Amino acid sequence: MEVETFEVLERETGEQAPEMEAEAIEIIEALGLTGQQGLIVEPGEAEVAVKTRIPYRKIKADEEAIYKVLCPSSCLIEEYEAGPIPLRVLQVAAHAKELDFFNEGLHVCYAPDVQTKDPLLVGHRKSIPAGTTWARTETFILARWGDVLLSMEELYELAKEKWMETTKGACVKVKAETDILLASLEAAAIRHLAGEHVHIPY
Repeated sequence: MEVETFEVLERETGEQAPEMEAEAIEIIEALGLTGQQGLIVEPGEAEVAVKTRIPYRKIKADEEAIYKVLCPSSCLIEEYEAGPIPLRVLQVAAHAKELDFFNEGLHVCYAPDVQTKDPLLVGHRKSIPAGTTWARTETFILARWGDVLLSMEELYELAKEKWMETTKGACVKVKAETDILLASLEAAAIRHLAGEHVHIPY
């Protein structure tokens, strides 16, 4: 089983040293980097003794589009039963839960069929941006796993083929329904004006 995690670390080995993390947070606050400040977990918000930053990044728009095609099903990690979750992914999930940052929960995105073998673990956070009254939900990518992890280029090609196949099927169905409606348009108008429902395929 292959696993890829998406922690943002400054060193290749181990987690960032606490003193480096503290310095980074001090600079973020001194410079007034509001975007970065939104990624800081305050003591008391979570099971941490000091301020810490969220080590996971927001999912990119193209990644999200690809995974929505390949992994259209989603559920809370507590409810996921399509297959065993690897230990490393469970560790990432446990760490993310300890941070108490993802107030909309941790979700597994997956495909109900067996062709897509790369489930994805994401964290959702709802927040109200400063100066607004509307809430937004942001998605952070935490981990993915599978027997063999495909590259994003390979996933892109799979997603493109699947989207084209699905869209073509939908278009063919709409075209067939449209042809039927056009062939009996006057009768459909009479039914519509008599108060009956007439399905218009678009």
